[in-house]
Amino acid sequence: MENIQGFLLNDPTKKNKFFTQILRQSGRHWTCIRKVNDKFVYLDSLEKKPTAFEDNVAVEGFLEVFKDNEGTILIA
Repeated sequence: MENIQGFLLNDPTKKNKFFTQILRQSGRHWTCIRKVNDKFVYLDSLEKKPTAFEDNVAVEGFLEVFKDNEGTILIA
């Protein structure tokens, strides 16, 4: 995880209100995990504030569950 700057995540379970209410289409939701000052932070526009991970093990656990729920993960 030392050389990884972040992850771009495409979530099939979170629906973007813009797509579902205005355009009447289902849509997947994009979020990311980004390294800030050597700590990973989860950034989601549907949440009020970013969420910091305790350590790399927490990030790996989150990504494993995300992948098991058919999420797409891009590594940066």
